[in-house]
Amino acid sequence: MLAYTVYMYDTVKSTFRTVTNENIQEPRGACPGSGDTVLVCSQNNDSIVHLTIDGKILGTFPVDMKFPCSMCV
Repeated sequence: MLAYTVYMYDTVKSTFRTVTNENIQEPRGACPGSGDTVLVCSQNNDSIVHLTIDGKILGTFPVDMKFPCSMCV
């Protein structure tokens, strides 16, 4: 079964949030985005998912590669 969940930890508040969505299939590498956002590789969707730190999905962006697993900005 594919994991559709990202676990986001807030190191300032010592809290965590889980984000589950069908756009996030086997999440891999993640990195900070602009402002208070996070970018996550969705390996089995061949895309990058853009999330707020509150877990709201801002967009899903297809990439021209199979199984993306890491990125840097």
